[in-house]
Amino acid sequence: MRIILLLTLLATALGGCAKRSEMSHRPSSYRYRNYGGARTASDSAPASKSMESEEARPSPTTGVSERSDYRADKTTATKKSTPENSAPESKSDRTTLQQRMIIYHGDLSVGVFDPEKASKRCLTLTEKYKGYLKSRDNNYLVVRIPAARFFDFIQELEGFGKMTSRRVSSEDITSQFVDLSMRMNNLLGARDRLTAILAKATKVKDTLAIEKELTRVTGEIERIKGMLRYYSNLVSFATINVRFYMRHGTSSYKGPAIKIQTPIEWIRYFDIVTLFRN
Repeated sequence: MRIILLLTLLATALGGCAKRSEMSHRPSSYRYRNYGGARTASDSAPASKSMESEEARPSPTTGVSERSDYRADKTTATKKSTPENSAPESKSDRTTLQQRMIIYHGDLSVGVFDPEKASKRCLTLTEKYKGYLKSRDNNYLVVRIPAARFFDFIQELEGFGKMTSRRVSSEDITSQFVDLSMRMNNLLGARDRLTAILAKATKVKDTLAIEKELTRVTGEIERIKGMLRYYSNLVSFATINVRFYMRHGTSSYKGPAIKIQTPIEWIRYFDIVTLFRN
């Protein structure tokens, strides 16, 4: 009877160990499923991963919004996984994937007969294109123009005079913007978890430690928000440096040479038109 009792207890103990062993070998994605910054089982699917990355990246024209642009809504994600909602959402995601974060920059030198007048015309043109003046040093202007009108603005500037120098460059910052957005999403999740833990803390030592970490995370969130705003502004408005300088025209006189009457012999070989021609 004792042997049977011992065997029963041993079998029960082994069953409990096996169960604990099975639980300990579950994938980490299940263990950390409730953590906002960690991957979950649904993340392994390509479609879900694509939708999450697109939710993390806001549109450059809408600015930076802490909750609506960077925080994935669990309810929305659940709805997207259903068959009736999957088709329209995937089409929207494909459209968003094609949008690139491009920074445009231009450096122009334009020869004009009246640099001051040309500078004023440039300011008027900037207002017409819904841009603004960033800085001005005499007839050297730095203006910001909506990126969609970048090349149209340059084309109009070409009509001001003779464009002797034109340099246009672009920089794709899509990957940097997406990386920052994902970091922001993870930090927002960490802040929420710390806030929940702080509400349950009972010891002063634990409370101080959690508040210190919460302050650090909040500061990092604000820093990344500033960077995202800065990048969004660079993408939304192109930067154009314009330098207007005095252009010396050539004479259109076609008549006979007008000789200079002077006792100095070598000057008599020149005419007035030649002397004032550049």
